[in-house]
Amino acid sequence: MDSKFNSKAESIVDSENRPFFEDSKSLKTKNSPFKKYYSIMVGLLYCGASVSAVFLNKIILSRNGSFKDFSSVEILMTFQSLIAVVVLLFFRHFNIISFTISVGISKIIQIGFLSVLFVIMTGSNAYSVKFLSMPMVGLFKNSQVVIVCILEAIFLKNIPSFFVVGSLMVIVLGSVFGSLTDLEFDLVGYISVAFSVLSSAFYLVYIKIILRNSSISEMTLVLFNNILSVCFVIG
Repeated sequence: MDSKFNSKAESIVDSENRPFFEDSKSLKTKNSPFKKYYSIMVGLLYCGASVSAVFLNKIILSRNGSFKDFSSVEILMTFQSLIAVVVLLFFRHFNIISFTISVGISKIIQIGFLSVLFVIMTGSNAYSVKFLSMPMVGLFKNSQVVIVCILEAIFLKNIPSFFVVGSLMVIVLGSVFGSLTDLEFDLVGYISVAFSVLSSAFYLVYIKIILRNSSISEMTLVLFNNILSVCFVIG
């Protein structure tokens, strides 16, 4: 009787201490109500954060805006990465999300290469919105999905279907026709956006390679990616 009572009590305590949100590797093995919507939630959060970062960079780094005297892209990158680290550790501390913060040297090296791509991607993104208008940046960024599909076909053997290829063509053509009235030329801006598109494509594909071939979780990857990015920028 006592053993049954203790087992039930431990089960109650475990359910109360269980994180509200866990990474996908945990969700795949547990019957969580968030398992079904994990990809949608992560996608929406990523889109929101990405769009917010682009517009924030444009507002702060614009040559004609209220903050035109502020020109340090590196400080802005460091600030954004530190915010990500603090938010993740805050959520982990209060048991809102669950992920490990203990990784081996081999995984640190993998994440280090990812962080290099992340720094290049973030810095070139900031410089591109500084020297080019948003429509031009959007035009080039939409071509990124085509490069991602090509890289996935090469490194991950994910061959896109006919409908995916058709959708990509519609996206690219729509961006081209939608930006015809906003065409401009700036050499620094073009170089920056080229680095942005290529580094972003390799960054996204390399993340999939790491997650496929390693036991590291997504949240741990994001945490150490931002920590190492701050080290690279400061260094």
